Amino acid sequence: MRNVILGAVALAVVGLTGMSAQAADGRLGVELIERNNKVVILNIIKGSGAEGVLEPGDILYKVGTTKISNIQDALNAKASAANNSDIPFIILRKGEYYDFNGRFEKGQPYSIYSKPMLRKQ
Repeated sequence: MRNVILGAVALAVVGLTGMSAQAADGRLGVELIERNNKVVILNIIKGSGAEGVLEPGDILYKVGTTKISNIQDALNAKASAANNSDIPFIILRKGEYYDFNGRFEKGQPYSIYSKPMLRKQ
C-alpha cells in the first residue's frame, strides 16, 4: 500500500496520532510519498508557499536538524518547529542538494519558503 500523506492536512494528522498539539502553524503545502526510504514531493498544493519553490520529484532530505527518512520524520520535524522562525531545509533535486528556509507563520494557512540555493560543496 502506498503511504501518501497530504502536507495540507499535516496538522490534523499530528493531532490524530497523539503527538504534541504545540505544532507550528502553517502547512507544508506539499503532498508527500515514501519511496525507497526517501520522502518525495509528489505534488504541490495550489496556492501554498511551496508553489514556485518546490517541485514534484524533490526529495525532502532534512528539516531543521532532522534527517528525513520517512513521512513521520517530516511530521515530527514540522511539529517541533517554532512559529515565526526560519527553519533550514535541504532537498535533493536531480542529484544536487539545495538549501532554503521555511517559516511557519502564526495564523497563516501555509508555510513561506525562500528560494532553494544550490548547496556549495
